[in-house]
Amino acid sequence: MEEHDKQHVTSYYTNGVILVVLLFLTFFSVFIAEFDLKALTLFVAISVATVKGSIVVMNFMHLRYEKKFTKYMVLGVFVLFAIVLIITFFDYWFR
Repeated sequence: MEEHDKQHVTSYYTNGVILVVLLFLTFFSVFIAEFDLKALTLFVAISVATVKGSIVVMNFMHLRYEKKFTKYMVLGVFVLFAIVLIITFFDYWFR
């Protein structure tokens, strides 16, 4: 039986830890929004959202247990998204 065909059962403890981390990051993003960080505000917000999204994709969408090809495809999408964001910010900054 291949590794992909095995069941993926996550313990309640692991789900609880993930919940606490996601809640902490949510409260952190709300807390940091109160400060005027100028150009860093958007960078911090996108960074926190990326970390939260990565946690959700790895754990709740079971990417952690997928084959390497699928992981590389998802990584490619994230890299492409980052490139589009960088190009957009350069356009925004130099107008």
